[in-house]
Amino acid sequence: MSQTIVVPLERCTDLSLVGGKAYGLARLVEAGLPVPPGCCLTTAAYQHMLDKIGFLSAVRWEEANRLAGENRRQFLTECRTMILAADVSECAESCVEALCALQQDSEPRWAVRSSGTNEDVSQTSCAGLYRTELAVRTDDIGGAIKKVWASIWEDHVVELLQRSGASREVPAMAVVIQPMCEA
Repeated sequence: MSQTIVVPLERCTDLSLVGGKAYGLARLVEAGLPVPPGCCLTTAAYQHMLDKIGFLSAVRWEEANRLAGENRRQFLTECRTMILAADVSECAESCVEALCALQQDSEPRWAVRSSGTNEDVSQTSCAGLYRTELAVRTDDIGGAIKKVWASIWEDHVVELLQRSGASREVPAMAVVIQPMCEA
């Protein structure tokens, strides 16, 4: 993979590569606010995985927006199934490597969070729309990443984006990973 796939949160400056949430967290770090350390698995990693499994996201997104009802739900289930079956070991290993430098606990738990390219931007609010996995063990990071990636392909996502007029462009998904913190 030629593009950067894992970026420390403080270096998340390219919205199209890191998504809205990671971009916003980097702005908070830059402002000196207390932000748990973390990293971002970029949209380049997401695209690389889609390419590996022959998943044409633009074509599939157009089809999802054309379909309705049970036909769309079935189609989106097929999309999620393909993503959840993908081998993401390369991405997970890169993330674990970056995370090991952040965490001193012997058994850390992680928050694995969506950072969609259409999330937390001025034209679209996607709060709560995509998946977040909490208290993820290090050896389960790959599965959590796939669940976050697959969350683009949910019926409620397509429906909301259609209603808001933001469904034309297929979103891409980066993933923010940070240590769980005591509330």
